[in-house]
Amino acid sequence: MSDIDHNPHAADSGHLAAEYVLGVLDAEARRAAERRIAGDPAFAREVAFWEMRLTPLADAVPTVEPPRHLWG
Repeated sequence: MSDIDHNPHAADSGHLAAEYVLGVLDAEARRAAERRIAGDPAFAREVAFWEMRLTPLADAVPTVEPPRHLWG
């Protein structure tokens, strides 16, 4: 990916969709993204694209139970 964004809004939308799919948004941003998915068909397609791209990667990683001492 280049350091130059020719369409910053589109790039931001793509990044937000990918972050939503990865589950790295905080609760407020996640709720905002869910509202946007419901009301913005282009954004919903972007999320679907990232789900299609990233799900196989997640499926390839074995599940690991976190050590008990991490749960406070």
